[in-house]
Amino acid sequence: MAVKQWAKKKATSGARGGAKPRKLALERAASLLLKRPSGSANLRYSSSTVAKAFARVQAIARKKLGEIVQALGHNATADILQVDRSQLSRILKGSENASAELQRHSTEFEYVLARLTQVMYPDEIAVWFTSPEPLLNNAIPINVLRLHGPERVVRAINGIEAGVYS
Repeated sequence: MAVKQWAKKKATSGARGGAKPRKLALERAASLLLKRPSGSANLRYSSSTVAKAFARVQAIARKKLGEIVQALGHNATADILQVDRSQLSRILKGSENASAELQRHSTEFEYVLARLTQVMYPDEIAVWFTSPEPLLNNAIPINVLRLHGPERVVRAINGIEAGVYS
């Protein structure tokens, strides 16, 4: 978020000839990586190396999102990851990049979904995700995942696997 704000500030101040914010953000990331860490030898990264790494990260994010969409459907994925449906479409097409927050949410959801498939049948997963769970103090698992992250949900899944009843 700070990089975006920095890029917008630079773009509006006329620095670098009013370059586009995305280009400025990449240049800022590259300049941070080009700084030599204390106590290191000649460790340097070119801006093209940083851009290639950024592109690979985005490709991985698109692949993960694509797998989730394939498993759940477009609308359900957008609802679960709390992203606009049209934005999800643009990310999957490659015309927009996935934010770091969306990448984190998709990774967390992917992990929870993989864990659930080890414990439940596929037709039970959707019902479990949207129903009150006693091991979560009768909270709905998808809401707990959105609000608190995967830890509590994974503990509940582990409890189900172990045969714990609340």
